[in-house]
Amino acid sequence: MRNAQNYDIPSDEHLQHKLLNEAAFFQLHKLSARLYLFKDTSLLNVEHQRTLNEFYGKKHQHWQLMYKATRDGFDLAAFHKLCATRNRLTMTVIQSTDGYLFGGIDARDCEDTSDSDDASDCEDTSDCDQISPFLFLLVNANGNHPTKFLPIKKLVPCNINKYGPSFGKADDYDLRISDRSNENRNSYCNLGRNYSDTLGLGKNTFTGSRHFQTKEIEVFTLVSHPSLPIQNVAITQWPKSSLKTTEW
Repeated sequence: MRNAQNYDIPSDEHLQHKLLNEAAFFQLHKLSARLYLFKDTSLLNVEHQRTLNEFYGKKHQHWQLMYKATRDGFDLAAFHKLCATRNRLTMTVIQSTDGYLFGGIDARDCEDTSDSDDASDCEDTSDCDQISPFLFLLVNANGNHPTKFLPIKKLVPCNINKYGPSFGKADDYDLRISDRSNENRNSYCNLGRNYSDTLGLGKNTFTGSRHFQTKEIEVFTLVSHPSLPIQNVAITQWPKSSLKTTEW
């Protein structure tokens, strides 16, 4: 019997969707959990999720959605209420109106959360000291492969209430999201100020231009005991003749 942890997930999105449907239908919970590393995401396919975990350094890490702009609001008040005051390591994924995907990881304000009401869902906060912040691209205007951008200088996380998700130093950001970023092009990329400009594209790295407008933003935090999101799966009703039982 094959162990679900050792199963090689196909990279083809259509095959991933079929596999997810059948995993849910046959209640293959371990396999379903592997397919849902970023719970409730609408931006990341399975390959994107695996790539981000490789960048993070833990292949099977699970993430919980804290904030989703189209659900919670693109205004700064909504973002800071749900994210910026939380003492957790966070992963931010941004989608521009052109469909490009990029973002970063930030150990913003990390400290012991053992006394918090939801501490049972938190990963050991020692990761906040061990994980260096980084930026990443998954899909960009230049067709580059997914890339991780590491800091080139020591960065001290800061909470600036007048901006949305921001990466770099105050007023010297490599990536900054504006208030109501879905309604304007005030968000910008200026890669190379604090993070390595690995591709040599600078301000054009993520969307092909310095300024951009967002379509969606998702912010995730670590979870140590993931719940299986079987109830969220839209199961395709396959004809009985096409269903094949596979031992895992």
